Amino acid sequence: MVGTGSIGRRHIANLLKLGVNVFAYSYRNLNNADLPFGNKITLVNDWLNKLRDVDAVIIANSTELHLQVAL
Repeated sequence: MVGTGSIGRRHIANLLKLGVNVFAYSYRNLNNADLPFGNKITLVNDWLNKLRDVDAVIIANSTELHLQVAL
């Protein structure tokens, strides 16, 4: 997950209900304690380096940054 704002959090909650192992990059939150998921997700500092370890990415950051992340 790239972005942990309201939409990102909604996606994370749904993924956790499905049993998905979630890695998230947050532009604002520096640790999992700042998010309502506790230790159920792993917050990463560098989403680009995590790409090789994941099957899919949800781009849920600010709209004006979607294309930059997708590229």
